Amino acid sequence: MKSTRREKGMAVFIPAAGLGTRLRPITEIIPKEMFPVGKKPLLEHTIEQCKKAGCKRVIIALAKGELSSRIIKDYFQNGARCGMHIEYVYAPPTGIDKAFRAAKKNLENKPFLFLAGDMYITSTKLIKTLFSEFKKHPEGVLALRKEKETHRFAMAECSTKKKGTVTIKHLVEKPERDKSPSELASVGIMMLPRNFYRYFGTGKKEVQLSATLNAMFKEHPAQGMVTSEKIFDCSNIAEWVAANQYVLKASTAE
Repeated sequence: MKSTRREKGMAVFIPAAGLGTRLRPITEIIPKEMFPVGKKPLLEHTIEQCKKAGCKRVIIALAKGELSSRIIKDYFQNGARCGMHIEYVYAPPTGIDKAFRAAKKNLENKPFLFLAGDMYITSTKLIKTLFSEFKKHPEGVLALRKEKETHRFAMAECSTKKKGTVTIKHLVEKPERDKSPSELASVGIMMLPRNFYRYFGTGKKEVQLSATLNAMFKEHPAQGMVTSEKIFDCSNIAEWVAANQYVLKASTAE
């Protein structure tokens, strides 16, 4: 499958400015985005999947002055080792809204692919399908997966359902299972429209990504793309171990 012009020009935004406090003391030595998955850091796998999907530019948000940021930048530098162009922006490690604002100029007021830096994506197909759905739904497309551990994710309240997609009306941040609006979780992989920044507002108080998406949904619901592709949330130790087991099994099967 050849990449379209839009895919080739698509910028990828990956926030990596958080300090990984839930994973301390491990993250005092190595940022979670650099946790090894097989023989490579997690973030390198993510960037390689983006390249295979046709992307050429990656913007990574780092926390200025932190050891974690220096480790990431020293490893990837300008992106040549991955065959990508990598740019860095700096934000306080106190909220994803600040990372988005730091990247605004680099994203050039164009639609962009957002990827959480701690997710291990096993297939380029997921990203390519996201691009394809965004062409039909430029108001925004979020990747969703069925999830039992609802307290770890933003869970989607949906309305219209079609084959493989739903219309997202609202996200509920980390509800208990009996209070979750559905079994579909947002996994931090999404195509966002160019005007997304205006939904953060202008206040200084930290704004969660789910709250910003909900502000957007009030104007126009977005599409949810339900995926069965394997995705591992490596901010969870059990899933990070499972990701390594997956890679080991795949390598021994070759």
